[in-house]
Amino acid sequence: MALIDGSTLVYLMARRLETGDEACGELGGIGPGPAATELTE
Repeated sequence: MALIDGSTLVYLMARRLETGDEACGELGGIGPGPAATELTE
């Protein structure tokens, strides 16, 4: 999934986190460009 606003692209990233015997997932928005802060929020 991605958002584009002018010259800014923000995409969704997922990663697996493991701590000992437990595992969970984390989702986040990543984006370079002049409006990245506004779009990732």
